[in-house]
Amino acid sequence: MAYREEMTARYKGITIWVEKISEHEYDGVFKWNERVIKTDPAYEYSATPLEAIESAKGVIDILIELRRGGINVAEEDEDEG
Repeated sequence: MAYREEMTARYKGITIWVEKISEHEYDGVFKWNERVIKTDPAYEYSATPLEAIESAKGVIDILIELRRGGINVAEEDEDEG
């Protein structure tokens, strides 16, 4: 079961926190457009909290570049309740 770790970091104005998934698996998590984004489930979990933070930073950089290009990712859908 995942739970929040004490470790957090700030990157480009965004707070990243680390969830411990298992003894050697961590996930970097942050909020983007009011949605919680978990960075590693699409790939594999990070082996350390620091790796999870770095993974989240990479995802944030990609989201920022997409937004600059006019593509908004993880926006609230108008049809959602």
